[in-house]
Amino acid sequence: MDQLVRAIRSISANIAEGNTQLFIKRELFHANAALGSAGESRSHLLTAYQNNYITEEQYDILDTKTIEIIKMLYGYIKRLKLEIGNDSDFNNS
Repeated sequence: MDQLVRAIRSISANIAEGNTQLFIKRELFHANAALGSAGESRSHLLTAYQNNYITEEQYDILDTKTIEIIKMLYGYIKRLKLEIGNDSDFNNS
């Protein structure tokens, strides 16, 4: 559970750190790190459910919210990449 809490805290911490950077590429770096932490959080949520630390209902609610966060981060990253003129990862989106 401690790893889950750390991964979740890392999402907002990376976004906050990125928003205080002077360069968009640094902000993009931290947004990407936040995305990684969100993926890690999903993994820890599944482990917590499989080990009966949380119920199936809690898992479903939290996983759905984490997926929403991931989608928002994709949009944020896409906007940042467009600002620096590097949208190559999103040409077919």
